[in-house]
Amino acid sequence: MTTTSRPTWQHDDCPTWCISEHAEHDTVADRVHDSSGSYLTVVAEDPVQHTEDEVLVFLATFRKVGSTEDWIHLSTPDDGQMSLTLSLESAARLSRVLTERVAIARSSMTAAGAR
Repeated sequence: MTTTSRPTWQHDDCPTWCISEHAEHDTVADRVHDSSGSYLTVVAEDPVQHTEDEVLVFLATFRKVGSTEDWIHLSTPDDGQMSLTLSLESAARLSRVLTERVAIARSSMTAAGAR
């Protein structure tokens, strides 16, 4: 939050990453700490048509005001086909497994090239 005063409903300080402009008139659903987002273009395969396409993925962190739990949100803003909100623990597990899968795939490519 970038303003010096805070609404009466906000009892705790914003996380350091919060960019939200909280206001007294915010509805309960809008009382959320949001981070700036990151956009990442990835190449994904369409499993039905077996084609590869570039897909824009949006990632951001958020926390409901009054909570201590942070969440990571991933979505495809261009088509709305994918939306996933993960706990930090789940995001860390996903990151770890993705890193392992990439390492396995790269090592098999290296081994295949050595033949």
